[in-house]
Order: sequence, then structure tokens, then C-alpha cells
Amino acid sequence: MSERLGIENRGTKQANFHVLHGAQMPAVLVELGFVSNSKDDAKLRNSAVQRKMADAIYTSLVQYYQRRKDALAAQAGKSGR
Repeated sequence: MSERLGIENRGTKQANFHVLHGAQMPAVLVELGFVSNSKDDAKLRNSAVQRKMADAIYTSLVQYYQRRKDALAAQAGKSGR
């Protein structure tokens, strides 16, 4: 995603975020910028950048699920199922 959007990859972190408390399903919080940062704010207001961000999130999820599906299929193949 960082390559596609030309933004810095700040890594993956885990935390006990209030917005995710009580979620009854798997959840992911994606931070694409900070409105307190003027450069980020300008990008976040740009509709073309918003479309790129949405597309990058969608593509990332599709790729994740495809890798997961492939891994499960490989695991099933190893166990003889």
C-alpha cells in the first residue's frame, strides 16, 4: 500500500484501541494519515488520493484473503484431506 500511495510505511502495530472495543468480528484500523499534519491533511482532502487509498485497502484485503485461502488449501493437501 505504501508503494502504491507513495506514503511512508510506519509498520504494523497492535494496541487496545477504544474504537475496536466490543467488536463482534475481526476488525482492522487503518491509519492513512493525520489531519494534524498539513501534508497528510492535503492528501486526505484530495478525492483522487481518497480513491487510491480505498483501492489500495480493497486490493490489500483481496490479496490477504487469497494468501489465506492458498495457505489453508496447502495445509489441507499436506494432511491428506
